[in-house]
Amino acid sequence: MNQFPSREQVECLRKQYPPGTMIQLTADMQGERFRAGDIGKVISIDDAGQIHLAWQKGGPLAIIPGVDSFREIITEPLDLNPYLDKGNLMINGYYVDACADNGIERTNAWGKAEICEGYYCRIYKTEKDLHDGAYCDDFCLAVGHEITDMSDAALIKGLKEHIGTNRSVSKRKKTKAKGKHSHER
Repeated sequence: MNQFPSREQVECLRKQYPPGTMIQLTADMQGERFRAGDIGKVISIDDAGQIHLAWQKGGPLAIIPGVDSFREIITEPLDLNPYLDKGNLMINGYYVDACADNGIERTNAWGKAEICEGYYCRIYKTEKDLHDGAYCDDFCLAVGHEITDMSDAALIKGLKEHIGTNRSVSKRKKTKAKGKHSHER
Protein backbone atom coordinates (compact mmCIF):
# COMPACT_ATOMS: atom_id res chain seq x y z
CA MET A 1 0.00 0.00 0.00
CA ASN A 2 1.38 3.41 -1.01
CA GLN A 3 1.72 5.77 1.98
CA PHE A 4 3.06 8.69 -0.06
CA PRO A 5 0.79 11.60 -0.97
CA SER A 6 -0.26 12.14 -4.57
CA ARG A 7 1.22 14.94 -6.68
CA GLU A 8 -1.99 16.90 -6.15
CA GLN A 9 -1.73 16.54 -2.37
CA VAL A 10 1.92 17.68 -2.43
CA GLU A 11 0.97 20.70 -4.57
CA CYS A 12 -1.78 21.52 -2.10
CA LEU A 13 0.77 21.43 0.75
CA ARG A 14 3.13 23.66 -1.25
CA LYS A 15 0.37 26.24 -1.72
CA GLN A 16 -0.64 26.06 1.95
CA TYR A 17 2.95 26.30 3.29
CA PRO A 18 5.06 28.33 0.83
CA PRO A 19 8.76 29.03 1.61
CA GLY A 20 9.04 31.54 4.45
CA THR A 21 5.94 30.28 6.31
CA MET A 22 6.60 30.08 10.05
CA ILE A 23 5.67 26.75 11.69
CA GLN A 24 5.44 25.87 15.39
CA LEU A 25 5.34 22.34 16.76
CA THR A 26 2.28 21.69 18.93
CA ALA A 27 3.61 18.36 20.24
CA ASP A 28 7.05 16.84 20.81
CA MET A 29 8.56 14.96 17.85
CA GLN A 30 9.09 11.39 19.03
CA GLY A 31 12.72 10.32 19.05
CA GLU A 32 13.95 13.81 18.12
CA ARG A 33 15.28 16.78 20.07
CA PHE A 34 12.50 19.05 18.79
CA ARG A 35 9.74 19.80 21.29
CA ALA A 36 6.33 21.45 21.36
CA GLY A 37 6.81 25.20 20.95
CA ASP A 38 9.89 24.93 18.70
CA ILE A 39 9.68 27.16 15.63
CA GLY A 40 11.01 26.81 12.11
CA LYS A 41 10.70 28.54 8.73
CA VAL A 42 9.61 26.52 5.68
CA ILE A 43 12.41 26.07 3.15
CA SER A 44 10.70 23.61 0.81
CA ILE A 45 8.32 20.68 0.53
CA ASP A 46 9.72 17.58 -1.16
CA ASP A 47 7.85 15.19 -3.46
CA ALA A 48 7.07 12.91 -0.49
CA GLY A 49 5.14 15.76 1.20
CA GLN A 50 7.72 16.36 3.94
CA ILE A 51 8.04 20.00 5.00
CA HIS A 52 11.71 21.00 5.33
CA LEU A 53 12.35 23.74 7.87
CA ALA A 54 15.18 25.98 9.06
CA TRP A 55 14.73 25.60 12.83
CA GLN A 56 15.38 28.56 15.14
CA LYS A 57 17.32 26.25 17.48
CA GLY A 58 19.36 24.93 14.53
CA GLY A 59 19.47 21.64 12.72
CA PRO A 60 17.79 20.26 9.61
CA LEU A 61 14.74 18.10 10.13
CA ALA A 62 11.53 17.84 8.09
CA ILE A 63 8.08 17.51 9.58
CA ILE A 64 5.48 15.17 8.14
CA PRO A 65 1.83 16.28 7.94
CA GLY A 66 -0.41 13.65 9.52
CA VAL A 67 2.47 12.40 11.70
CA ASP A 68 3.88 15.52 13.38
CA SER A 69 1.63 18.04 15.12
CA PHE A 70 2.18 21.66 14.10
CA ARG A 71 0.49 24.94 13.23
CA GLU A 72 1.28 27.91 11.04
CA ILE A 73 2.21 31.08 12.90
CA ILE A 74 0.64 34.28 11.60
CA THR A 75 3.34 36.87 12.22
CA GLU A 76 1.26 40.01 11.82
CA PRO A 77 -1.50 40.77 14.33
CA LEU A 78 -4.85 41.77 12.86
CA ASP A 79 -6.76 44.91 13.75
CA LEU A 80 -10.42 43.83 13.94
CA ASN A 81 -11.80 47.39 13.96
CA PRO A 82 -12.36 47.56 10.16
CA TYR A 83 -14.58 44.46 10.48
CA LEU A 84 -16.76 45.68 13.36
CA ASP A 85 -20.17 47.31 13.02
CA LYS A 86 -21.54 48.45 16.41
CA GLY A 87 -19.41 45.74 18.03
CA ASN A 88 -20.64 42.99 15.68
CA LEU A 89 -18.35 41.19 13.24
CA MET A 90 -19.22 42.05 9.64
CA ILE A 91 -17.58 40.44 6.58
CA ASN A 92 -18.46 41.26 2.96
CA GLY A 93 -21.74 42.87 4.03
CA TYR A 94 -22.88 39.96 6.25
CA TYR A 95 -22.97 39.75 10.02
CA VAL A 96 -21.03 36.79 11.41
CA ASP A 97 -20.68 35.02 14.72
CA ALA A 98 -17.99 32.44 15.32
CA CYS A 99 -17.02 30.33 18.30
CA ALA A 100 -14.19 27.88 18.90
CA ASP A 101 -14.98 24.24 18.13
CA ASN A 102 -12.59 21.37 18.85
CA GLY A 103 -14.68 18.63 17.26
CA ILE A 104 -14.58 19.38 13.51
CA GLU A 105 -14.16 16.26 11.37
CA ARG A 106 -12.08 16.54 8.20
CA THR A 107 -10.17 14.18 5.91
CA ASN A 108 -6.41 14.72 5.81
CA ALA A 109 -4.15 14.62 2.73
CA TRP A 110 -3.81 10.83 3.12
CA GLY A 111 -7.56 10.21 3.15
CA LYS A 112 -7.84 9.57 6.89
CA ALA A 113 -10.51 11.17 9.06
CA GLU A 114 -9.21 13.47 11.77
CA ILE A 115 -10.75 15.68 14.42
CA CYS A 116 -9.60 19.28 14.18
CA GLU A 117 -9.96 22.46 16.16
CA GLY A 118 -11.37 25.52 14.45
CA TYR A 119 -14.47 27.69 14.43
CA TYR A 120 -18.19 27.05 14.07
CA CYS A 121 -19.58 30.06 12.16
CA ARG A 122 -23.01 31.46 11.30
CA ILE A 123 -23.87 34.11 8.72
CA TYR A 124 -26.72 36.61 9.10
CA LYS A 125 -28.10 38.98 6.46
CA THR A 126 -29.10 41.79 8.83
CA GLU A 127 -28.33 42.97 12.35
CA LYS A 128 -31.94 42.07 13.31
CA ASP A 129 -31.38 38.50 12.03
CA LEU A 130 -28.22 38.33 14.16
CA HIS A 131 -30.10 39.36 17.30
CA ASP A 132 -33.01 37.03 16.46
CA GLY A 133 -30.68 34.07 15.78
CA ALA A 134 -32.05 33.71 12.22
CA TYR A 135 -28.93 32.69 10.30
CA CYS A 136 -28.79 32.03 6.55
CA ASP A 137 -25.65 29.85 6.54
CA ASP A 138 -23.61 27.87 9.04
CA PHE A 139 -20.29 26.09 8.52
CA CYS A 140 -17.02 25.15 10.15
CA LEU A 141 -13.50 26.39 9.45
CA ALA A 142 -10.95 23.75 10.51
CA VAL A 143 -7.28 24.40 11.29
CA GLY A 144 -5.09 22.80 8.64
CA HIS A 145 -7.93 22.75 6.14
CA GLU A 146 -9.87 25.99 5.63
CA ILE A 147 -7.74 28.06 8.03
CA THR A 148 -4.10 27.94 9.08
CA ASP A 149 -4.48 28.49 12.83
CA MET A 150 -6.81 29.89 15.50
CA SER A 151 -5.71 33.52 15.08
CA ASP A 152 -8.07 36.38 14.30
CA ALA A 153 -6.27 36.88 10.97
CA ALA A 154 -6.87 33.27 9.93
CA LEU A 155 -10.54 33.47 10.97
CA ILE A 156 -11.13 36.68 8.98
CA LYS A 157 -9.36 35.23 5.92
CA GLY A 158 -11.39 32.00 6.15
CA LEU A 159 -14.66 33.91 6.53
CA LYS A 160 -13.87 36.16 3.56
CA GLU A 161 -13.03 33.14 1.40
CA HIS A 162 -16.19 31.25 2.41
CA ILE A 163 -18.53 34.20 1.96
CA GLY A 164 -16.80 35.34 -1.23
CA THR A 165 -16.95 31.95 -2.93
CA ASN A 166 -20.26 30.69 -1.54
CA ARG A 167 -22.81 32.41 -3.77
CA SER A 168 -25.60 30.42 -2.13
CA VAL A 169 -25.32 32.48 1.09
CA SER A 170 -27.63 35.17 -0.27
CA LYS A 171 -30.13 32.61 -1.59
CA ARG A 172 -30.58 30.56 1.59
CA LYS A 173 -33.62 30.89 3.81
CA LYS A 174 -33.30 32.09 7.36
CA THR A 175 -33.01 29.35 9.95
CA LYS A 176 -33.58 29.68 13.69
CA ALA A 177 -30.68 28.36 15.76
CA LYS A 178 -31.65 25.01 17.30
CA GLY A 179 -29.78 22.29 19.14
CA LYS A 180 -26.16 22.14 20.21
CA HIS A 181 -22.97 21.92 18.25
CA SER A 182 -19.89 19.87 19.08
CA HIS A 183 -18.30 22.77 20.98
CA GLU A 184 -21.34 22.95 23.29
CA ARG A 185 -21.72 19.24 24.03
